[in-house]
Amino acid sequence: MEKFSRVVRANSGYSGFALALFLFFLGSCSQSMPVPDAQPQPITHVIEIKKFQFKPQILAVPAGDFVRWENRDIVPHQIAEETLKKWKSRDLLPGDSFTLQVKESTAYICKLHPTMQAKIVVR
Repeated sequence: MEKFSRVVRANSGYSGFALALFLFFLGSCSQSMPVPDAQPQPITHVIEIKKFQFKPQILAVPAGDFVRWENRDIVPHQIAEETLKKWKSRDLLPGDSFTLQVKESTAYICKLHPTMQAKIVVR
C-alpha cells in the first residue's frame, strides 16, 4: 500500500505543476489577443456644397455615422430634410458647416435653393 501512495503523491505534484503552467499560458494568451469592438466607431463623411450642387449627389453610409455639409459656395445655403419636418440646418454662410448623425435614409434639399437636391442612403 505504501508504494501506491508514493505514486499518487508524485503524480499529484506533477498535475499541480502542469495545471499551474497551463493557467499561466492561458492567462498570457488571453491578454495578448485583441478583443473586437461590439460596434464600429462612427465616422464623419463630408458633402461639399459648391456651384449650387451637393457633392456627392448620393452618399451611402452605415447607420450612426455622421455627415458634415461644408459650404464652399459664394452664397448661403440651408440644408433640410426633403419634407422640412425632421431636421434642418441654420443658414450656412460661405465657409460654415453643418453636421448630422444619420440613422435612416433621407432625401434633402437646400431650402434657399430648392433645385439643389441629394440623398443619403443608410446601408
